[in-house]
Amino acid sequence: MAVRDAGGGATPVLCLHGIGSSAAGFDALSRLLAGRLRVIAWDAPGYAASDDPPGAPGMDGYADAAARVLDGLGIRRASVLGTSWGGVIATRFALRHPDRLDALVLADSTRGSGTAPAKAAAMR
Repeated sequence: MAVRDAGGGATPVLCLHGIGSSAAGFDALSRLLAGRLRVIAWDAPGYAASDDPPGAPGMDGYADAAARVLDGLGIRRASVLGTSWGGVIATRFALRHPDRLDALVLADSTRGSGTAPAKAAAMR
């Protein structure tokens, strides 16, 4: 999975983008916060530089993939910021991995657009 990892701060923030976006959507935020926080932004599975997932992962699969990003970086707990569809994933992450969550920030999100596998595939 493609990940951008910036900033020298000890506090990690995992940024999850919306449909049609990528980790690059968080570049300006990364530059702004780099002195205080460690900003980690992914290209969700099947987006931008990340490989397509095998099959349709569903929201649980995306949430678990986000947890694997943290695992790969040796991070036990993080704040999670989700914008738009990334907010749906962030919410699912909070439900599936509450012990890994320091804070949850949802921006311009919804309660679950695209959560049905066929609808999510059509939106990609």
